[in-house]
Amino acid sequence: MKKKQSPSDGIVITRRHLVIGAICLIGAVIGVFVLLNARQQDGTSGAVRVEIPHIHGLGFSSDGSRLLVPAHIGLLVYENNQWSQPDLPAHDYMGFSPIDSGFFSSGHPDLRTDYEPLLGLIKSEDGGRTITTLIFEGESDFHLLAAGYRNHAVYVINQSPNSQLGVGMFYTLDEGQTWQQSQAAGLESSPIQIAVHPDELGTVAVATEDGLWLSTDYGNTFTPVFTSEPVTAVVFDLDANRLYFGYRQLYRLDLATGENTPLLTPPLANNDALIYVADSPTSGQMAAATNEKDIFVLFGDGAWTQIANDGIGGE
Repeated sequence: MKKKQSPSDGIVITRRHLVIGAICLIGAVIGVFVLLNARQQDGTSGAVRVEIPHIHGLGFSSDGSRLLVPAHIGLLVYENNQWSQPDLPAHDYMGFSPIDSGFFSSGHPDLRTDYEPLLGLIKSEDGGRTITTLIFEGESDFHLLAAGYRNHAVYVINQSPNSQLGVGMFYTLDEGQTWQQSQAAGLESSPIQIAVHPDELGTVAVATEDGLWLSTDYGNTFTPVFTSEPVTAVVFDLDANRLYFGYRQLYRLDLATGENTPLLTPPLANNDALIYVADSPTSGQMAAATNEKDIFVLFGDGAWTQIANDGIGGE
């Protein structure tokens, strides 16, 4: 494991996942030039007009004050009703997963740094100013990765073998020092996203093309809990009692009763879909992002407010 200071399987793996990896490598190169151009025009701090080339995750800072949006060009921030582009390394984060002390992630590095082209499993505890490479640097880019908010259990669906892991679902409870394979019995649909319970180490959910599956035994067996339509976004609420998920309609699963309830959903354009949902640890706020790069926030029982339209924020 190393930390560098910045300069400034029961699972179906489809051809689509391999294509995504190649696209992201190209996007990482393009993203750096977009970032440099944007900083020359808009500066490195304060409110700016941001252009979001791709959304690779969504989450709030541990104090609930900032919404973090990882993209090809690094982390973008929405705070106090304004967008900003912090002067941080422009890592192309994949599998971005906020925790109470920072975030876990994977992906590709800022080309101005000396990290290997594949970051493996990384962790940051200072908002992305520095990252610690925990394991598999130069070996893996985990697109399907999630971590428990307080328990820090990390689950991945590995699509390409590395020095320790084959293809399939694996988890680590000690930040990558040791790994266990999940048998994933019953999970036969193509996985799209993972969510890990904030407290219960063995509880993990998987969004798939055929619905939502839930496991309470470290991913060894999965039970379908919603099969009416695809599920493209999933997250446990940080009170640990519910699971939010959806495709074009947002739902809430009560973990105690198993009841699914439709919720107020952000207004989606035709053929758009939810891709990420985030729950704030402190403010009662939620956020959602869509495939068309629209981003929304919700306070309590109010209405969804759009803060980015077609990948543009700050206008």
